[in-house]
Amino acid sequence: MPLTAIYPHVFQPITVGSITLKNRIQFSPIVSRHADPYTGTCTNDLVEFLGAQARSGAGLVTIGSSPIDYDRARDFYGCLSVVRESDVASLSVLAEEVHRYGAKLSIELTHAGAVSDPALLAGPAFAPSVIPGIHNPSTTKEIDRVEMDEVKQHWVDCVRRVKRAGFDMAMIHGAHMNLFASFLTPLLNRRTDDYGGNPENRMRFPLEVLKACREEAGPDFGLELRISGDERVPGGVTLEERIAFLNAAAPYIDMVIVSTGGFLFPETAAYMMAGYHFPHLLNVETAAEIKKGIGLPVSVVGGITTIDEAEQILAAGKADIVAMAKALIADQDLVTKAKAGRADDIRPCLRCLECAYGGLTGTPLRCSVNPQAGREVKYREIPLARRKKRVLVIGGGPAGMTAARTACERGHEVTLWEKSERLGGRLYEATALPQKDTARAYVDWAIRSTMKCGATVVLGKEAT
Repeated sequence: MPLTAIYPHVFQPITVGSITLKNRIQFSPIVSRHADPYTGTCTNDLVEFLGAQARSGAGLVTIGSSPIDYDRARDFYGCLSVVRESDVASLSVLAEEVHRYGAKLSIELTHAGAVSDPALLAGPAFAPSVIPGIHNPSTTKEIDRVEMDEVKQHWVDCVRRVKRAGFDMAMIHGAHMNLFASFLTPLLNRRTDDYGGNPENRMRFPLEVLKACREEAGPDFGLELRISGDERVPGGVTLEERIAFLNAAAPYIDMVIVSTGGFLFPETAAYMMAGYHFPHLLNVETAAEIKKGIGLPVSVVGGITTIDEAEQILAAGKADIVAMAKALIADQDLVTKAKAGRADDIRPCLRCLECAYGGLTGTPLRCSVNPQAGREVKYREIPLARRKKRVLVIGGGPAGMTAARTACERGHEVTLWEKSERLGGRLYEATALPQKDTARAYVDWAIRSTMKCGATVVLGKEAT
């Protein structure tokens, strides 16, 4: 039996537009903050980070939120610039690196609109309407028709640049209450012109953007659209309206990725990158309803942490592609291990959101359970030590177990002493809450991996 038969739906190729993906796993957009925090220039750290994601085995790698206008559309420090013609050369290096491992490359093109941090902008943020109690009128401006045309052209120019650089797709970010999404929702669009009011008018500008991007992209370059299937706030877009919009957009896009929530309200922002206190498979049922109502491939993201969950979603026909970021950061060999029949060796993601912190400061991405993630330039490989040593590790908590495994990987002769009768330290108390199931999975993995790493583990042994 071929190893891919273990996860037959995950490892079935899929054609999206004119592009064939080798499997159904998408590395979903996350801003890793490896670009220069002020200019957005590509760095070696970003090249290596994306290379790691491609080496994970994912079929599609998507660079996180990249503004279409660095002066008026940005929402993070450390996001990648695609706004200058001079960016094309370094962007081509990213495409080359991802393609080395058989993955396709996309990029999330964003106009943050009113969800921008004013400190990042050279002028007022754009919004369809400036609404008291929601927007700050001193830092937000109702976008006018001339400015709308300029914004549309920015999207088109960015599509042209990434296509020239050898990317395979571009993702138009139409979720999370950014400018594109704000036009669609009656909660944020109170315009009285042809771009506000009824659903047909509210979708007019987004459709103009998509049409213009498709004309620039041509038939051989993929366009995906990210949307919030549920905005998680009263007065937002209904599911029926969302499906109607996607059917109207279908001539211009090749794929939809279903997210949720939005930045403008604290109660909705937390849904966008769901931590451990949220249910697993957060957006799957919404994605399934959208899939029933449109004729495009549907990718779903949100609270999906294991290859088994991905197979479950695909086997049930609730989505065509499964998008993950946190899990692919926690174990950068996740898909490769699953394909080789080594799913038990996959390091679990805690859903702690450590990887998401730093977006407002530009601090590079870090992971609580994978110290190599975000540090690929220095620690892509754990080298063998020049001189083998005898190493004693005192304490079998998470740090002690990691130290033992790493020392063994470097070729040392390792002994680990733990004064209690079990490994894990204080993680047992820390994982007692029902919602910390991913942390309990990590404890099990850490103990299992430590016991077979080659170290001599001595329980009930106290150092004196």
